[in-house]
Amino acid sequence: MFENGQEHSPGFMISDDGGFFWRNLRISLIQIGLGLDDIKILNEGEVIVDRKCDISDYQILTPGSDDVKRCFHGQKDILYSKYVSKICESNIKELPTIVPKSCECTPEDYRWYDS
Repeated sequence: MFENGQEHSPGFMISDDGGFFWRNLRISLIQIGLGLDDIKILNEGEVIVDRKCDISDYQILTPGSDDVKRCFHGQKDILYSKYVSKICESNIKELPTIVPKSCECTPEDYRWYDS
C-alpha cells in the first residue's frame, strides 16, 4: 500500500511520544475465528476495556500453592485471581464473598519448618 509516495504495510500506526514520531504496528489475526471484537485498543499505553469482569473471569485460589489439594493455614480456596488472558475492568469487590473450605494444616504452615 502506498500513501504520499511512501510504502506502508498493513497494520496500525502508533506513537508513544504524543504524536511526534509514528511507527507501524503490524497486526495479524492468527487464531481461527478471531474477529474485530477480540482486538483491544491501546490509548497512551493503557488498554481500553469494553466490559466489566464477571465471575467467570476469575479463579479461586489458595495462596502460595500450585497444588489444588494443598492447604494454607487451615483453609483452602481463599481468594480470587483474574485470569491473565481476560481483558476486562476488574470489579473484584462486587463478586460473591468466598467462604474458604477448612482443611488440615501442612508442615509448610509453620514458620519453623525448613524444607
